[in-house]
Amino acid sequence: MKKNKKLPGAYAALTKDVRFEGTYEVFVPVPDRVKAHRVPLQFGSQAAAESWIHSADAKTRSRRSWRNRRSKRWPRRNRSSPVPTLPHGTRG
Repeated sequence: MKKNKKLPGAYAALTKDVRFEGTYEVFVPVPDRVKAHRVPLQFGSQAAAESWIHSADAKTRSRRSWRNRRSKRWPRRNRSSPVPTLPHGTRG
């Protein structure tokens, strides 16, 4: 039996935050993460949230947020500047 390795699609759910009670938020699945990433927007209805999922703004925002999240989690090392080391035979 073949395994399904595709990510599930984005979905809208009621907000759990009491400050925004009665609104909906969008969750986008991220590879190598158990929980879905929450998009920091609030929507008045589930239909509005689901229509935002299919908009061009949603695609660019989710791509941008994944890129930003990844750079914070795995910072790129500057290869031009080596890590400072102590001369041989000295102790720190």
